[in-house]
Amino acid sequence: MIIKYSTQYILFAFIFISLNIVAQNKHESLGLGVNSLYDEENPVLSPDGQKLYFVRKNHIENVGGKKDLGDIWVAELNENGQWGVAKNLGKPINNKFENRIIGFSNNGNTMILKNHYASDGSAAKTQGVSYSELRNGKWSFPLKMDISYFYNKSDDATMSVSADGKVMLLSIQSYDTKGAEDIYVSFSTGFKKWSQPVNLGSTINTKFQEMTPYLASDNMTIFFASNGHGGFGSRDIFISRRLDDTWKKWTKPTNLGASINTEGVELSYILPGGDYAYLVSTQNSEGYGDIQRVRISPEEKPKNLVSLELVDRKDSIIAPIITEIKVDKIDVSVTLKGKVVDANEVEKPIAARLEYTLIDDLTDKVAVISDAATGAYNVQLVPGKTYLLKVSAEGYMTIEENLVIAKNSLPALQKHYLLTPLKVGTTVNLKSVLFEQSTANLLEDSYVELDQVSNMLTENPNIEIELSGHTDNRGSAKLNLELSKKRVDAVMYYLISKGTDPTRIKGKGFGGTKPIASNRGENTRKLNRRVEFTIIKN
Repeated sequence: MIIKYSTQYILFAFIFISLNIVAQNKHESLGLGVNSLYDEENPVLSPDGQKLYFVRKNHIENVGGKKDLGDIWVAELNENGQWGVAKNLGKPINNKFENRIIGFSNNGNTMILKNHYASDGSAAKTQGVSYSELRNGKWSFPLKMDISYFYNKSDDATMSVSADGKVMLLSIQSYDTKGAEDIYVSFSTGFKKWSQPVNLGSTINTKFQEMTPYLASDNMTIFFASNGHGGFGSRDIFISRRLDDTWKKWTKPTNLGASINTEGVELSYILPGGDYAYLVSTQNSEGYGDIQRVRISPEEKPKNLVSLELVDRKDSIIAPIITEIKVDKIDVSVTLKGKVVDANEVEKPIAARLEYTLIDDLTDKVAVISDAATGAYNVQLVPGKTYLLKVSAEGYMTIEENLVIAKNSLPALQKHYLLTPLKVGTTVNLKSVLFEQSTANLLEDSYVELDQVSNMLTENPNIEIELSGHTDNRGSAKLNLELSKKRVDAVMYYLISKGTDPTRIKGKGFGGTKPIASNRGENTRKLNRRVEFTIIKN
């Protein structure tokens, strides 16, 4: 049987063939000019291909410092075809909140951005996207774009804009989500206006996460990351083709294969043209998430695509690629790996001892030492078991936690640890120390972290600490101050009951006078309700 394909279908075939060529090549890191020990995410190329924009999280040079959830950085392509050292775009594009680039329109003179921007620098009170215009070589203050009936309840929303600037894909949790983040589509309806987002349907979306959607230049083919369609790692990249103009009918998503997807995390696959596709991966990275590329060899691309005719689908060059990837579950062991680094200087690796003790058999222990030069560790654990993990290093606060390795875990998992240095001036936020509402009564879940503080004081007899209690700014300032003092006293009494000398602990309540986040919304307000300790002598 002779099958003749339309031009659009041939383009889809071309993309698959190109991906098969890509599969013969390995990921290439963009190097230390772009990647670091911080998270790099969300690569977007300028329309001329000369600038690479991306998001870097928690970097000390971000506008909001190490607590900043993401600033936009940019690197430029040099004469040798390599990316130079990235620079922070600075204000007004970046502020102390999460900033993320979505794409461009107007021949690259308009940048489209996630989130709204408040003119006074505070947290925006509304959801959506914004735009900034290039004027005399500088980007203007971002203004709101109007998306009809936009609603999102996910903290991990990701979006992209098509090459022609007319279609927006959104990974959000909205009115008719299938589970976690789903992919939606919205269309440009005029000047800075977009239509109500439409869910792409159950062929694409699952009850798990579908993220970082990208629309190819044919406006028919999408790439996206998912942990709901099976695969090699915690999130893999998939491809699917739109079948009609409803945007709800799609081909079954196909995994891009073992040389694109790894046992790590893959996100943000883009195919902007030229010699390379770009993506974010944690595999063989310099940090948590790095931007990498894979080469597409022009000389290997098929010729005469428009006149291509294929003899029977089972014999076609497409058939071997469109297959469902099944992951064999491993029953013997699971590989857990990652890095141990200094919490204040994440470029600084630590030679730490990681000790895993089976909860149901305390005599069964496994211990490894992370590499002093890289901080990397690698350990084999048994699936279906719960371990007590202890991460310790001289001069650092020990981490203790329960680690559950699910019975149906992937063959390889990744987890990084940031150890807090025990030196004067270091402040530790006791995130798990919680109280009954509006009281100083400790909840039982607080004892695990408080016991770690007690053990640290026992193991380091010269250390003295000062506890500080904080609330949000709601209610009476006087009552908030009293409550924060009582909560500090409760923590102090607990540590003393565990054997700590009272002369080694001081305490003070600050009420709502020292916020670390905005008090405008509950998601950030809860960060201000905390107990911390600062090392004042060592």
